[in-house]
Amino acid sequence: MIDLRSLNLLNLAGQLKAGKGLAITVAFVRCPATRGMHAENRKKAEEIKERVQQDMTQARLRGFGKALLYTETQIEGAVSALYQSIGIGGLRPNTVFLNFPRMGENQDQHTEQMIFAEQLCCGAQNDNCMVVVKGITDFPRPNDRLRGYLDIWWIVQDGGILMLIAYLLQQHKVWKGCKMRVYVISQTEEQNEEIKHALQRHIYMLRIDANVFIVNMIDPDSVDDDAVQKTLNMEQRTRTLLKKNLSNLSNGGMLNGGFLSDDSGRLTPQTRNSANNTLTVPGQQQIRQSIIETSFIQKTFEGMDNQDTLNSSDQISLKDIDDVKVQKMNAAVRLNQVILEYSTESQLVLLSLPKPPKSIQSLVENYLAYVEALTEGLPRIMLIGGSGKEVITADS
Repeated sequence: MIDLRSLNLLNLAGQLKAGKGLAITVAFVRCPATRGMHAENRKKAEEIKERVQQDMTQARLRGFGKALLYTETQIEGAVSALYQSIGIGGLRPNTVFLNFPRMGENQDQHTEQMIFAEQLCCGAQNDNCMVVVKGITDFPRPNDRLRGYLDIWWIVQDGGILMLIAYLLQQHKVWKGCKMRVYVISQTEEQNEEIKHALQRHIYMLRIDANVFIVNMIDPDSVDDDAVQKTLNMEQRTRTLLKKNLSNLSNGGMLNGGFLSDDSGRLTPQTRNSANNTLTVPGQQQIRQSIIETSFIQKTFEGMDNQDTLNSSDQISLKDIDDVKVQKMNAAVRLNQVILEYSTESQLVLLSLPKPPKSIQSLVENYLAYVEALTEGLPRIMLIGGSGKEVITADS
């Protein structure tokens, strides 16, 4: 917690909490595999812990700091143990804040990506609300006062967590001068006015001041050249990592059972709703099926898992690229173009977090590239994935 990325993340968490509740901040400290819990490493961890506490105090974030030692081969176990043991008695965190990792190919950046992947999947397994922040170095300082818009892109059913987080931010003096806009993806124009009226009524019942916009989107007729190139770059990056022996996970990896709509297992009624990506408005049963995302959107926000990975000897060419990966990348690129059309000048974009894949390896090799394409060109983004338990109502 000694760099700007970490400090800004603490400031953002403090702005959301409004001084209430407790936070637990964990700094991961890498140590040589041969030295483990050596006295020198313990001393370093203690110093970092003290710095974390100082940064939390500066950010007016009440809670506790912690430094966790790990070696390169202990990432999975360290993250898993942290999620299982974190908290005080029956008090356990319900929300996890993560910085989106730097997308590079050197050892430090790859380790950062692996830790992020483990944290994201473990958080989903533990039914935490996951908040992934991208562009954290561009977020405002505590003494800044912003004016403009907070844009919510409500793409999948999330129980209202996107709306709640935007509302909480708006209460802080940094974001108080910003107005809220809600964009909803729709398949046809037939019920646009009815959908808009129902959502405006729902937002009014929540006592939230926001403008609602319906954005119509159709399936793309062709594949964008940029999507093909990004897919090629993604596959090339995977091969480079493998050739450098940076990928130390088997194809199976750690399975992520936290997010829903996996191929196996039964779906409860609530699960089916999430799996079908149906955006519903409480109390408006008659239009429940009117905002089902198009297959174009579904390609982006479901099934990002792909177990077909390259080996280090693969030669990448256009004819070797998996068509499914191209379609998913194309969906991410097209949605990014729409968001840029409406939200380029906004102060912050809040977006539904795409469902993570089952394996850590697939998350590092493919998922991160899809999210990178989805958010390209946006300076400040919060990607939010609810656990399915957060339901915001007028009585909340």
